[in-house]
Amino acid sequence: MSTQTTTCVEVRCDGCDTEWFESAWDQAGAPHYPSLAAARAELTDAGWQWTAEQQRCPGCVCRAQGHRWGPWQLGVGVVYRTRTCERCEALDAELAKQPAAEGGTW
Repeated sequence: MSTQTTTCVEVRCDGCDTEWFESAWDQAGAPHYPSLAAARAELTDAGWQWTAEQQRCPGCVCRAQGHRWGPWQLGVGVVYRTRTCERCEALDAELAKQPAAEGGTW
């Protein structure tokens, strides 16, 4: 058996100190990247903001710049509707101003 020391890159948000795996659906653990370029490519695609000075997770980017809301989706029985941020996956919901039996207006 032999041992080998390897160097890898892990990324934490400079805004909230969240690791990538804590904000992703897959809770398998923190990913290790072979280079800064590989980390930047994946995290940028996942909504992280990456500059030479700092890296920010999608939640912190949204807190600073506002959410990118997707289209409204009707809830069960048209009592409410929801939408999700396309960047940080935050959920927004709204109750109908008028009951579903009366048209469920918003």
